[in-house]
Amino acid sequence: MKIEFPNWTGFTPEFAAAELPRLLAEAETAVAKIETAWPTAYEDFVWALDDATRELWHTWGQVGHMIGVMNSDAWRKLEETFQPQIVAFSLRVGQSKPLYEIAKACLKSLASGPQEPVRRRILEKMVESAELAGVGLEGEKKARFNEIA
Repeated sequence: MKIEFPNWTGFTPEFAAAELPRLLAEAETAVAKIETAWPTAYEDFVWALDDATRELWHTWGQVGHMIGVMNSDAWRKLEETFQPQIVAFSLRVGQSKPLYEIAKACLKSLASGPQEPVRRRILEKMVESAELAGVGLEGEKKARFNEIA
């Protein structure tokens, strides 16, 4: 595993503003592909979902860090501009019925082995997170939940 440290000198509001639309689009495409492929093996699902969203969440985390340590009008404007899109994407993934059902199917199909307890816990937390994110809500209840979020 290679550890990469952020290039803080090159991470500017302008850079982030240019990258975030691309990262959101790529993450959306990759998540949709997972939903369509319906992988039921742990590696094919959990790792693919992590790969699909890692760069977006990493970059958004860096934005939060910069707001915390180098707050400025430019960073606040960037956050104000992209936060609704980030929240919408997070809700979309968290409330994805296909991802929820895939997680449950992966949980049922776990083989025995030394990694099973950890994998089981990860999948259980994914299922629980989807339920807490409103995956079972419909209509007005879902709309109200998302409005509050």
